[in-house]
Amino acid sequence: MRYRKHIRTFAILLSATFLFCNLLFTRNSTVYADGFNPGIEAFVTSLYSDCLGRTPDPTGLNDWCTKLSNGTVTGKQCAYGFFFSPEFQTKANQWSDDALIDAYYKVFLNRSADPSGKAYWASQIANSTNDISILFTGFADSNEFSSKCASYGIVVGDHINVPDTVRTMSTASAAAPAAATTSTSSSSGSGRAPNGWFNPPAGNEVWLTEAGSRYHSRPGCSGMIDPSHTTLAWAQANGYTACARCH
Repeated sequence: MRYRKHIRTFAILLSATFLFCNLLFTRNSTVYADGFNPGIEAFVTSLYSDCLGRTPDPTGLNDWCTKLSNGTVTGKQCAYGFFFSPEFQTKANQWSDDALIDAYYKVFLNRSADPSGKAYWASQIANSTNDISILFTGFADSNEFSSKCASYGIVVGDHINVPDTVRTMSTASAAAPAAATTSTSSSSGSGRAPNGWFNPPAGNEVWLTEAGSRYHSRPGCSGMIDPSHTTLAWAQANGYTACARCH
């Protein structure tokens, strides 16, 4: 009888120890159903829906979420890959200033624009054709975006020197949509750069080809045919790696 009582006591203690350890592990380990922090997935989904105006493809969504989760790209680099893609450029050329500003608020700050804030940004781009560049720098470098990234577990990243990307239309109702720039969507969800789609700042440009996976410091490296030029930040954000021959 005493032997059975000891066995019962030992079993109860063992069960209690197991439950305690399980509770401790669960409390200190955040596990998500799809493997990603919901905030990261929401951020990338917003880039597709509010920036490109479409539903994310599964491969692109998974690719960007993975890169943000493991720190391969920063929050600013991820946003750069979308806002400076030819696909977004085409969209922006068709939008009014209000619609353009709204997209930046939704993606970077996850909220609607307040009246005073919208008025300020509208005044900043009113007499400029570099609307995308001005808005990107202002929102990407904001304290509010930095706090948002921290809450999602995303590394916000350093300041990015963006190119002066010209927006050809500021009023969506003024005319028919501008001609689309020919581009091919990459698996990451943003378009690869066709030849000469913008002029990067001197000393910040790299060269690449649609079919390649490397970026180069000069257009003649590796026998490239009709290479495209873009910024180093854009190339890195879209999965290109440095050519060992010219870097």
